[in-house]
Amino acid sequence: MHFLMEWSLTPEQETDLKAKLNTVKQELRSLGAVRRAGRRERLFQIVSASLSDKTLTPLGAHVGQGPAVPGGRAAAAARMTAEGAQLMAATLEKSRSIADVSIASTMPTPC
Repeated sequence: MHFLMEWSLTPEQETDLKAKLNTVKQELRSLGAVRRAGRRERLFQIVSASLSDKTLTPLGAHVGQGPAVPGGRAAAAARMTAEGAQLMAATLEKSRSIADVSIASTMPTPC
């Protein structure tokens, strides 16, 4: 199984995010709490019972760093057993409301 994720926002979301970040930044500066941070790791994690189970995914899921900028991409892969692939496929069917896979990503805090 391979994942390719591209981080993007709609223009409205980007405008809203910038406004919120500027507000937080100004509030922190007024408290004297803002300092320049070093490079932080961008975490990208696949959350899945099937991909975490060593009998269904013996090698685990291999994940790189998360994207840092809009348009940035992150890739991940997992080698599953036939049973693991079947279980994952069943959760991704259109008739299902919840799939057994989620992506969690954290970005570095801009200063």
